[in-house]
Amino acid sequence: MKNSLIAGLIALTVALGACAKEEKAAETTKPEAAPVAEKKVEATPAMDLNSPNVVKIALPTMQCESCAKTIKGAVKGVNGYEDATVDVDNKVAFIRVANNTPEMKMELEKAIAKSGYSTENVKRDQAAYDGLDECCKEDGMKK
Repeated sequence: MKNSLIAGLIALTVALGACAKEEKAAETTKPEAAPVAEKKVEATPAMDLNSPNVVKIALPTMQCESCAKTIKGAVKGVNGYEDATVDVDNKVAFIRVANNTPEMKMELEKAIAKSGYSTENVKRDQAAYDGLDECCKEDGMKK
């Protein structure tokens, strides 16, 4: 019985060793992948945050980068929108628009609120907030 067990272990070791040699051989004979062409990425000019056409909006309920992406998407739909930078750490958005007016700022804040986030002047849409990922809800990053 003992000899059968030892013989079985030896056979298993030999089989695994042979399998490992086959894998190594297969690895060394794999054709090399063709090099991937690098994409040139052009840097976009930084937004002049002091420009008269940049609207600053406080976002007290924003939690993470996912929130920032949702907020950017929301303001893109506003007529007159040109560009946005969202600072998650400081919970603020800088949005460049064609014509900075109090009405434009209110339209931007309404669009943000409809996406589930409160601004300094407009309370969030509760149904949109309820549909956000847990990490995007208040204290969601602490859980």
